[in-house]
Amino acid sequence: MTKTKPSEEHKPNGRPSDYSPDVAAELLSRLVERSLRKVCADEDMPSASTFFRWLGANPEFREQYDACARARADAMFEEMFEIADDGRGDVTVTEDGREIVNWENIQRSKLRVDTRKWALAKMMPRKYGERLETAPPQNQVLSAAQQIKRALDDIEATVPVDATAQPAEPTQPPADKPGE
Repeated sequence: MTKTKPSEEHKPNGRPSDYSPDVAAELLSRLVERSLRKVCADEDMPSASTFFRWLGANPEFREQYDACARARADAMFEEMFEIADDGRGDVTVTEDGREIVNWENIQRSKLRVDTRKWALAKMMPRKYGERLETAPPQNQVLSAAQQIKRALDDIEATVPVDATAQPAEPTQPPADKPGE
């Protein structure tokens, strides 16, 4: 059994669990390009539960993480163009010159782009989410009375009005002749 000498520096075993600005900075730099699950799987990184504990306990780390999340979203946005523009593997040319379309590869690329679009819309909805207009702009909101008046104005505009014309006398239907 070997004993450590008192002069030897003691290195902790296992993952870091106490907050360290250096470890936090490294974790955030890795998060720009990789998922939290993958970063936390690295032996030299804290577990996901430790990460979330740090996030809740340290406002400065939380601000740094928010900046990191914005950078990661922008990187994902740019990555979508790379995926969409990469046609490698979409078509294979056989020895006799026929082209065979690899639909699985095309669908995988579409799935990768769609997944990133969905994630971006959830991560940063104001910047990357779909904008759905649920109410008309304020200047287009009309009351019922305004809508009726506008409809009547439209009708009057299409029916020619002769200001000198007198209303026609009501006509009586012909009287039934006896014996018919």
